[in-house]
Amino acid sequence: MSRTRLPGHIPRVITALLTSVAVVFGLTACMNDTSKVPDDYITFFGSEPQNPLIPTNTQEINGGQVIENLFTGLARYTPEGEARNAVAESITPNENSTSFRIKLRD
Repeated sequence: MSRTRLPGHIPRVITALLTSVAVVFGLTACMNDTSKVPDDYITFFGSEPQNPLIPTNTQEINGGQVIENLFTGLARYTPEGEARNAVAESITPNENSTSFRIKLRD
């Protein structure tokens, strides 16, 4: 029985097709389906936090990203990188900046 060789470009085309199919399936597996989320839920694309969402007990990145989007800190930054007070009405340091007096907004 004799073997017939395929032209040189056909194996490369088959390899490219299989690679693109694998990439499409891989990307599809990573997508989130939000169509089943009830309307009264807030969704945030990230991973499952390791601890309950308590700001003082959230020390890993997954919970930290959620906490960062749920709560406003004492200060925030403008797009230009300038610090502005957010929850704090004023932040006053002592002479050597080792302690701060913080007055909160109502």
